[in-house]
Amino acid sequence: MKIKFYLTATYLSCVVLGMFIACDKNDVVSDNISDETKKSLISGDEGYQRRMYVAKTLAKALTNEDLRSFLKKESLKMFDHEYDILYALVKDKEISSGVTFEDVLMSYAESKEHLKNAIDKELLLTIYVPELTNWDANKWNTAEEVPIVAVCDEYKKKKTTKVLAFDKMETPSYWDYNIEPDVPILVVKDNERVVINNEENSLRSASEDGEDLHILSTSKGNLEFSSEAFKNDNKQITTRSRVIIGKDFAEYPLNRGEFCGYWRESINEAKEKTPESQRDYIYYGISPKNNINKGTFKEGINECIEAFYIDNPQSIGYIVDSQRDRNNPRNWIEGRLEFFINIFFTGRDGKITNVRKGFTCKVSDLFGYMKNGELVSYCYFFNNDAIKIVPWDMNKYGDTWKIHIYEFDPGSQITKTVQVSSTFSSNFEVDASVSVKAFKIGVKGGVGTSETKTNTAQITLTDTSDDLGEAILSFSDPIMIKNSFYLPDDPSIYLSYYSGVSTGLASVQISPQ
Repeated sequence: MKIKFYLTATYLSCVVLGMFIACDKNDVVSDNISDETKKSLISGDEGYQRRMYVAKTLAKALTNEDLRSFLKKESLKMFDHEYDILYALVKDKEISSGVTFEDVLMSYAESKEHLKNAIDKELLLTIYVPELTNWDANKWNTAEEVPIVAVCDEYKKKKTTKVLAFDKMETPSYWDYNIEPDVPILVVKDNERVVINNEENSLRSASEDGEDLHILSTSKGNLEFSSEAFKNDNKQITTRSRVIIGKDFAEYPLNRGEFCGYWRESINEAKEKTPESQRDYIYYGISPKNNINKGTFKEGINECIEAFYIDNPQSIGYIVDSQRDRNNPRNWIEGRLEFFINIFFTGRDGKITNVRKGFTCKVSDLFGYMKNGELVSYCYFFNNDAIKIVPWDMNKYGDTWKIHIYEFDPGSQITKTVQVSSTFSSNFEVDASVSVKAFKIGVKGGVGTSETKTNTAQITLTDTSDDLGEAILSFSDPIMIKNSFYLPDDPSIYLSYYSGVSTGLASVQISPQ
């Protein structure tokens, strides 16, 4: 399948702006929905019932201006890079002298015991302030605006386009996922970026860089960020740039799994010196065309996730929950998306190592519309914030990595079995008189013998997460491909084509830096 792309910052800004302006704000309240739908939105499992009780109570408590100001202040901290307020993290914070957030909320509950029970059992309970076109946490006028409160359920999002909300009188209203509300609204939900680390939960967080992901200790387990990508340490994040992936642009055709980005001298040098295996030049300095046929492993280089896109824009309905309206890629209740990329590699002993990396982005970072109304995919670049994986030591990790991608949604845990294979060659030798490091002889697997190690590993995700498939990355896969060129609209920008991998649903660029 051929994919075409077009890049222009000015045009992209117009497309995104037009997309937001075009969002329909009429007939948001669904008064004409069936009694059956209303009944389904009122019913639900125990977790949904508990969140619904919290939503009703919060809707009444929002008549308190001090509480509104408190929630705005907490949401603007974006502790998880989302306008989320984790209840367990703020419940004991004071709103006024000697009065905590939980004290105020309890004072509005019909049954304090019922509310306390609901809160205790919903450890990931979160209040989210949606990013609407005309209203968000920054625009919230807490002196005058009293939001209604919606309750979110991942299973209902898979089955319906409607969401239930309550006002201060506990009056229910029904809203469309795909049409932005024209009134201030908060959402009660489970947090998608925090996990409970205990014996019952296999969705453990992990930081290969040794970063502390701990948030809070509770009697039921530790609350931790599920990835370092979600921990807001207030460091400046480089602005992501985008190109539009669309079929109407014939100037620079790309295949799935291919990328276009800024020209890099180090990669270009590897392409020129060792075109048959660019990583051999980068990691070992090997270049047969320059009569350099062996080298030791170079430290200080890491494979990095540099860019990502969805192969087919029509997949938006699969990735964005309850996104049924093809004319509107936004889903106001969804918030930002959480993606995880699992990288598996096998050691010489046959044991599998899994490095899991996460990142977050808006729906509008991945999808948008052209002037002709065509839905397109955007490529999401990490620029100077490329996500480090590990150095690719072929003697240690073999010649193949398995890549698995999914978009996370809270739900019941399930396991997935992944088969991983990698080939280890005998073209490594140690010359103790020169170095304690092993010399790699020749490119790729050399001319010696080889052995393939195959094993399986299990990963834990949820039954509501969107599995985006698997792909294979080989050590000898090209990094820079095709010819470089200047951007027609700006000759000062020099671009190159890069190779990535595609699962058939999503493409990711992984390159050494």
